[in-house]
Amino acid sequence: MKNESRAVNVLKIIGMVIAGAAGALLLAGIFGFIMKENIFKEFSYGSLILAIGLLGYLKLQIEMYENHQKSNLKKSNKESS
Repeated sequence: MKNESRAVNVLKIIGMVIAGAAGALLLAGIFGFIMKENIFKEFSYGSLILAIGLLGYLKLQIEMYENHQKSNLKKSNKESS
């Protein structure tokens, strides 16, 4: 049980890091569109696409975690019956 709570805490930390990185890249992308130089605009396209990809990856990880919790709950219910 203690290992499960440690794993959950690690997953939460990883999720927060990914969300923070995606937020920083989104802000950099929006800031790049405001700038006049062409170099910043090219950077902003890449950072926005990377941020969207990271958010998709984070959503995938959350769904996998929820599915794993549901399958563990079903297994424990079958074993206790």
